[in-house]
Amino acid sequence: MRTNFYKSVKFHKSILSILALYLGTSIVLLGVICFVMYHKGLQNLKANQMAQMRDDSIKIAAIIYEQKGIENAIDELESAINTPFAIVDSSGGVVFSTIAFDIGAIISALKTQRPARFGEQFFIDHRFLRHIPPPSQKFPKKIFHYVDSLHIRIILQGYNIDDSFPLLAPKPIEQLSLAAIDVPKEVRKLKVEIWLYFACAIVLMGIIAYYLTRLALAPIREKIQTLERFIKDSTHEINTPLSVILMSVQSFDTKNLSASNLTKLQHIKLSAQNLNHLYQNLIFLNFYQGKGVIQKLDMQGLVERRLEYFSALFAQKSLTITKDLAPAFLYANYDEIVILLDNLLSNAMKYNKKGGSICISLMRNAESKSTLTIADSGCGLEPSEIEQIFTRYTRYHESQGGFGIGLCLVKEIATRYGIGISVESEVGVGSRFSLSW
Repeated sequence: MRTNFYKSVKFHKSILSILALYLGTSIVLLGVICFVMYHKGLQNLKANQMAQMRDDSIKIAAIIYEQKGIENAIDELESAINTPFAIVDSSGGVVFSTIAFDIGAIISALKTQRPARFGEQFFIDHRFLRHIPPPSQKFPKKIFHYVDSLHIRIILQGYNIDDSFPLLAPKPIEQLSLAAIDVPKEVRKLKVEIWLYFACAIVLMGIIAYYLTRLALAPIREKIQTLERFIKDSTHEINTPLSVILMSVQSFDTKNLSASNLTKLQHIKLSAQNLNHLYQNLIFLNFYQGKGVIQKLDMQGLVERRLEYFSALFAQKSLTITKDLAPAFLYANYDEIVILLDNLLSNAMKYNKKGGSICISLMRNAESKSTLTIADSGCGLEPSEIEQIFTRYTRYHESQGGFGIGLCLVKEIATRYGIGISVESEVGVGSRFSLSW
């Protein structure tokens, strides 16, 4: 059923709104947590790298010490040290190097930078590494005293993880083996892990939040369904007494009634007519399934008949009706178009001033396009209100009563048959509704 579908859509929209709010705040919180985890991981990775480079510098110095000179140590250095490094003498000459960069530029940069950065790589002097704790092995003073006596510098190459440089590493460090650390690979791995944790957490939270939201809204949904059944049952119950009232009023013998009683009877008739209009809207809203017969409608004659139907209500407010109706046709369901016209005419009357006017125009141009215009001299609408008038249950004049469903039905029916609808309104002047097909 159309109404049940509408209510179901609204209910699921409510669930989605709550989920969006919940997941939005959760994403922000998880984003902060993942950001902190990522940078904590980078800090640990940097600390591991620096500790490893320190150990490498100790190992290089130890090999030189054990081999009693650089010349004797070169073969063992090539096989034992995986980290790119260079050994330079006091004059800046390269004694040995596995670094693929210009050593002269590195030495010049080290005079002002510690470490010296070149793109994704950085270079650091072994003497600076002595000040970066904690080592995974004891710092051998006699070995470095020997290296210092040779007047050489050991320059090591590392991967520049970010712009910061840890002077103090966190304790304790989970030391990795020399061959195990591939810093770019570890950084990529860290990013992938963080994104996977983030995505899994969001999916899990979304599933849990969805079922918790449904569970929390279940009592509300039951209440809505109970109220919906009550409205439908009440609508059915209204049908019989309303039909009796309308038939009785129409068949009433008015010959022997006094003027006062005639007035009272007219009031009963108008009230019954208003109630019937509301009843038809409720029937359409709750029970209509959009399976009516499509036929060619004479819009000129149909508008005339609906104006006649509302004539007593127009007269009650002393409204002046101006009409200019040309022949026009529309392929649609008769009952739906009646509801569309009745709601537009009812609004033009309801929100009009006493003694005001309603102008109805039906025109057909040379391109066989038809336009129906209903203009009133009522209170008008603010521009911001015009955007919302077709929203169900929206009302702007509480004193006039109603449920705020009339224009929603107008929009729904117009959309179903491809009828364009536009609204022009000015506060204190009136409103103009135009239908085109």
